[in-house]
Amino acid sequence: MAENQDIREFAPTYETLAALYIAVQSISPSLDLEEILNQTVKAAVDLVDAEWGFVAWEPEKGTAMRACAALSPDDIENPALELALCATEAQLGQTPDSRSYISIPLWSPEETVCALYLDRAPDREPFSGADLKLLQAFADRAAVAIQNAYAAHRAAAAEVEFVSVIAHDLRLPTTNVRGYSDILLKEMVGPMSDQQKNFLSIIHNNTYYMETLTYNLSDIAKIDHGRMPLKPTPVDLEDSVNAALEKLGPMIEEKEQTLQRDLPDLPRVTADRADLEQVVRIVLENAHLYTPAGGK
Repeated sequence: MAENQDIREFAPTYETLAALYIAVQSISPSLDLEEILNQTVKAAVDLVDAEWGFVAWEPEKGTAMRACAALSPDDIENPALELALCATEAQLGQTPDSRSYISIPLWSPEETVCALYLDRAPDREPFSGADLKLLQAFADRAAVAIQNAYAAHRAAAAEVEFVSVIAHDLRLPTTNVRGYSDILLKEMVGPMSDQQKNFLSIIHNNTYYMETLTYNLSDIAKIDHGRMPLKPTPVDLEDSVNAALEKLGPMIEEKEQTLQRDLPDLPRVTADRADLEQVVRIVLENAHLYTPAGGK
């Protein structure tokens, strides 16, 4: 169980204030949440000469706790997380295995719990009340940077979600337009003049262009906010080209276009297979759209 200890009078010296100033200044004005958390842990560990530390993070109340930005052993035991997140105020104590620790809540809004945890091995001098006071002064300033970064993180997530919804809503009518124009072009509901077919072909082809734009819109939003994870694996370039051609084949045949393939021996590359195929497909779709019927 954690033990609260009386905090001795904290009379900061010039050296202490200088160390606090350096620690605070080491936290950049960045709005990158991961970067801010990493800087906070490193500065706190250096400030009070801790052995290791981490930021405990509970994204939403009731969800699994996890350690972020840890300067610690690979395996952080659950008791340490519990000690960090259960504290409602700055706490100085000792773990069941006699490690001296400090736990300080950094931010506890309605849906998020964030706390800083530092400790020292049993064979080292325990943390003092002065250490706790010093770390509290640092944490008050670090919490502002974390809150700002978290607000930016939430705003970015909301923007990506909004753009994804808009892109989805745009794709639905586009699909309908393409489907019905395809039915008309095949004269399934009656014969059409050459001029009517020409106008419908323009509509039909541009629906593919609009669909590509909506996918790009969603992808750009994810890329801008670092929310488009890549899964690099060894990929055969020729396989990617063939996969894109397979999907595009019916459209090329419909416009009676001629596709000439001249592929040299292509090397294997490390890339995200799905994204690479999408890039190849977009290039081929553009070639298909802007090549006249019967063209090459």
